[in-house]
Amino acid sequence: MASCESALPLHEESHRSLVALPPQTFDETLSVATARATESACRNIWATEIGFDGKREEYFIPTPEVTEGIPVYVYVPSDLEASPPIVVYFHGGGFVLGDRLAAETTCKTLATEARCIYVNVEYRLAPEHKFPAGLDDSCLVTKWVLENRVKIGGDASSKVGVSGDSSGGQIAASVAHEVPGLSFQILIYPRVGAPGDYSLPSYQEFIGGPVISSEMILWFQDKLGEISGDLLPRFSNLLRDKFEHLPPCLFIVAEIDSLRDDSYEYARKLTAAGVHSELVLVKGAIHAFYTKPTFFPQLSGEAYKSTGEFIRKWGCYDNGNI
Repeated sequence: MASCESALPLHEESHRSLVALPPQTFDETLSVATARATESACRNIWATEIGFDGKREEYFIPTPEVTEGIPVYVYVPSDLEASPPIVVYFHGGGFVLGDRLAAETTCKTLATEARCIYVNVEYRLAPEHKFPAGLDDSCLVTKWVLENRVKIGGDASSKVGVSGDSSGGQIAASVAHEVPGLSFQILIYPRVGAPGDYSLPSYQEFIGGPVISSEMILWFQDKLGEISGDLLPRFSNLLRDKFEHLPPCLFIVAEIDSLRDDSYEYARKLTAAGVHSELVLVKGAIHAFYTKPTFFPQLSGEAYKSTGEFIRKWGCYDNGNI
């Protein structure tokens, strides 16, 4: 991880995490296996096992693409809203790294705080499965959730939304375009711009990091395969033609992050199309803070509070948003 050369001050939690987590150079010599092993080792440092008053169940969503189905965890807290909202969550990792366990603490915490159901998706990763395999899995799971609300602990009136961090936020934004019937979306520092387009100011400001550098973006891009033609807008949501059909959107934005301005640009697109959008800028935060409450108790807590309020606002039937 490169040091931050921006004039913006790092929050003390951001500084502590950069010192504690081992750096990794993303260049042509880095193998996928090594990157995944390092990501797992880092998780042993920042992961927190928390108690959960409720149940976690595993389902395998049928698909012809995966023999055993797409695995998901469903978290159902004991204390639920009437007609509880359901949030389908997609982990980050550039479509190459990460898994359900990386987002487990986040899903448990928010399911409890928002008194809702979280569905944590294990979509297929590149380079074994090139883009759009992971997105296709995510769309399929979301459709399954909409059709199986009662089965997983909700009821027929439960509203369904999507959420995700980083590339998971990118997936959530695409799913919101492609799967009708969603009631809200929560995008946590997503990348929504075109491959190779680094014209936004935050890319120039943080081209060397921290966390996400231009070299890292290129490394991930190389593993996804060619993205062109009809695949481009599915990967880069800023290139979509229409936005009016989208559900209300909450953006959680890290201030010290090369992807910061992606959220601002996308929020402008949604607002211009008449889509309700809210943007929460977390000052002094770096990319990936949302799913690391061990290192970011204050910053993640601030973001979780906003997330919970948004879920209750747009996901509950007793608030007038019917």
